[in-house]
Amino acid sequence: MHFSRSELYAWVALASSGAIALYYLIAVIGFPGPDSPMVDGLRGPLLTVFGWALLFEILLGIAQSLESTKVEKDERDRLIEGKGFRNAYFFVIAIVVSLLGHVVFWKVLAGGSVTGSGLVMFHTLVMTLLLASVVNAATKLFYYMRGS
Repeated sequence: MHFSRSELYAWVALASSGAIALYYLIAVIGFPGPDSPMVDGLRGPLLTVFGWALLFEILLGIAQSLESTKVEKDERDRLIEGKGFRNAYFFVIAIVVSLLGHVVFWKVLAGGSVTGSGLVMFHTLVMTLLLASVVNAATKLFYYMRGS
């Protein structure tokens, strides 16, 4: 099986983004069962996740810009890249609108309180950003493998 460099970069982005999102999910929520999460505080997993994400993005950017591994993008590559960003953007917007709808429903319409859910919303937004990167890479892979 032969991959183009763009497809290979999309595979690397998908694997690294998925692994980072999975680590964050396990660090914040923990494994299912009676055990507590790996890290009790927010600072540790958050800084670790953003540090790894930043490192992988920098390394991937350097690899893509080196002359020996540089990819000459044609119209197809630009179209696929645009579809990946579009789907990631729609994913983020759908989650943010859902969170806003949740707040409006519980605060305004149901007359309840959303106390304690600020931290849950924060974790949801962080996971949304991480998963948006997965959606972007998965969309690129879909179109590269489809051949259009």
